[in-house]
Order: sequence, then C-alpha cells, then structure tokens
Amino acid sequence: MTVLPPEPGRPRFNQTHESAGKPAAMIVWALFMLALPSANLLAIVGMLVAASSRGGATGLARQHLYRQVKLFWSAAVLNIVLMAICMASIAGLAMDLSQAGWLLPLAIISGLALIVTTLWFTVRSAIGALNLARDRMP
Repeated sequence: MTVLPPEPGRPRFNQTHESAGKPAAMIVWALFMLALPSANLLAIVGMLVAASSRGGATGLARQHLYRQVKLFWSAAVLNIVLMAICMASIAGLAMDLSQAGWLLPLAIISGLALIVTTLWFTVRSAIGALNLARDRMP
C-alpha cells in the first residue's frame, strides 16, 4: 500500500496518537507544582503552555490541559480577590488605628486564606500529575 500526498486544495488530516499532548500536560503539572518557589511565575508559564497545547491534544491529555487552564484561572481570581482584601485592610490599619478591631482580623484571615489557596493549588497540581501518570481523569 502506498501513501499518496493530499491533493492540492484538500485538507490534510493528521493522524494523532491517543496520548498526543500527554508530555505537555505533565510539563504543565510540574510547572504548577514549582509555582510556589518561583513566586507564581512558573504557573503563568504553565498556563500558557496548557492553553497553547490544547488544540493538538487528544483524549485524556486534552482533559488534563483544560483542567489546568481552569485551575489556573480559578486560583488566580481567588488570589487577586484575597490580595485586594488583605492590602485594603492593611492600608486601612495604616490610616486609622481605631479600626483595628475589625481590620486586623480581616488582614490576618485574608493572609491565611492566601496561604491556603497557594497550598491548595500545589496539592491539586500534584494530584493531577499523579492522575495523569496513572492515565486517570484529572
């Protein structure tokens, strides 16, 4: 059997393997796990890799890549909101110490929530990497 090139003007369909995109998905999980020591810079790189790799991925890897983008944006929005609350309460404390009764607990709670969010992102990334290594859903 001979393989003929596609005719001019006709689309070329790529035959992809079932695991197409799996290396990219594993790289993204690794970048997400390294986000904590890199001040979240590697998480941004990981999201860009995941978003650009989704088109060529199939099956399980594609689901992991979609989940990675969703995880990144949910953590990013949560971090932005918590950071705004924390910074506003610290600024309020700096301007008026008479409000310390409710601004100080708000600053502490939002700061702790930021830490919990970062740990959740890291643990969720490790679980995702384990699931991908075992060929399980994200």
